[in-house]
Amino acid sequence: MGQPSKHESFVFDKKAIREELTRSASRGLHYQLAPKEIEHWELLSQTDWNLYIPAWCEMEGCIEAGSAQILQEVLQYDLAHPFRKVDLKSIEIIEAVENWSATYWKTLPMGYRLCYSVEDIPHAGEEDGIKYSAFVTLFHDWQRRKKWYKNPFD
Repeated sequence: MGQPSKHESFVFDKKAIREELTRSASRGLHYQLAPKEIEHWELLSQTDWNLYIPAWCEMEGCIEAGSAQILQEVLQYDLAHPFRKVDLKSIEIIEAVENWSATYWKTLPMGYRLCYSVEDIPHAGEEDGIKYSAFVTLFHDWQRRKKWYKNPFD
């Protein structure tokens, strides 16, 4: 896609946008919302911030989310992870976080955090790969059921 000049703009249909995003995904495409478009995107996508979990947090032993209920659900998946050992004694009380920075563009009045110690368990072999694949499938199915926004391009 070319860059528009100061006096022209591009209008793309959903199919063209999806095709470009698919092509660009292999190149590590990243995008951000422009400040003036955030409110419009939230309206179109029917965002439910209570279901939001930052993508990075499941791997850190520190979960943040828009609701305490979602934190508890994610913790159950972490406890079931075949190659991670959660130190149950290290699990802290769920912490309410005022002015929670959910994303680079969204600060909510309240969010929640739960931190605990995690130890990776060594694994190898086909059987371990099958266990991990099954776990990932279950977690991704849960994430799809708890979708925090509707894709306006679907």
